[in-house]
Amino acid sequence: DDYILFYARSLDGVEYDADDDAFRHYIHHYSKVNVIWLTHSKTNGKRITSRPSASQSGLIAESSFRDLVFLEEELTNFYKSGEKWLGGSLSSTQSSRSYLFSMPDAIPQEETTVRAMVASTTSGTHNYNLAVNGNDIGTFSGSGSSSRYRYIFKEVKTEGVLIDGNNTVTVEYQTFVDNMFSYVDWVEVEYNRKFQAQNDQLIFNAPVKDGAALYN
Repeated sequence: DDYILFYARSLDGVEYDADDDAFRHYIHHYSKVNVIWLTHSKTNGKRITSRPSASQSGLIAESSFRDLVFLEEELTNFYKSGEKWLGGSLSSTQSSRSYLFSMPDAIPQEETTVRAMVASTTSGTHNYNLAVNGNDIGTFSGSGSSSRYRYIFKEVKTEGVLIDGNNTVTVEYQTFVDNMFSYVDWVEVEYNRKFQAQNDQLIFNAPVKDGAALYN
């Protein structure tokens, strides 16, 4: 059968943030359906151009690449208006949220960065703990307000907590007060990954550096 193969930006995905030298996720806040408009009999659209290979001696072959997995659930619109949606709730009765990420070919001994954004929706000091596969990796806290929610962000760099395969990230809410509430907004895990094909495809991110890179 005939088909048309082209590239388009997905509604959610990963992009490189040059200012922070890190990968970040993005989502579409208004739709889960991507719409692509195709035209004909007009000028050509964008094309992938050919470029000569860089000839640079002394290069060491890349042994791994950086990748990122994330989850941002749009479950609760606190003000019932606008694009600010939050994920699973946290309270004294629901004190933790665990998220399973498929991370094939992860390299456990290399640096892993875990980021979490939560939102406090009541006054007082809110305390949290981050864990990966049952290993505590960091605590954080922030103040809340009863009139509006406040975002609280945490980034932790760690090693030796991942496994090659499925990994679980847990956000724990450390409160015993019945009238304190928070929500998880999103979770990201940035990690090093081996060059290993999945489903007969090898998809990887280029290293963030100047000059040429060598792949074997």
